[in-house]
Amino acid sequence: MEAGCYTGRMICHLAYADASDPSQSNLLLVLLGIGVILVTCVLAFVPVGMAWSRRHRRSDVVVAAAVLWGLVTVGSIVSTMAAQMQWSREHVLRMKTGYFDPDDRTGAPMRPWVLWAGLGTAYGGLLVGSVAGPKTRSKNSAA
Repeated sequence: MEAGCYTGRMICHLAYADASDPSQSNLLLVLLGIGVILVTCVLAFVPVGMAWSRRHRRSDVVVAAAVLWGLVTVGSIVSTMAAQMQWSREHVLRMKTGYFDPDDRTGAPMRPWVLWAGLGTAYGGLLVGSVAGPKTRSKNSAA
């Protein structure tokens, strides 16, 4: 006999599911995630474009660092957004029950300020490194 089913008529209980429609919040998360990805790609291309336009000797290092910076940035921001949206949804649900203090912010997700400060510093380093490095010499300019 399966758990949750009655013998004879085979009436099974369904598992509890939240009655709110999560499709709107999931759509919002997807759209915001796409926006974060696009903005991060544009920001990551700035030092790469600067290095390529200057014919930077180590442009491959700049590209690799920009890709790594972009992946960490997108992952951090999207995961923080998802955690915040989930906590906000649960917070509103608890407040609707009437037994929860609206000013109580316990359990709120922490924002990774230290990581974001490090990512900002790394981006500044990418910009400086893409401009400050030596150019490759062209074969025509050799005297």
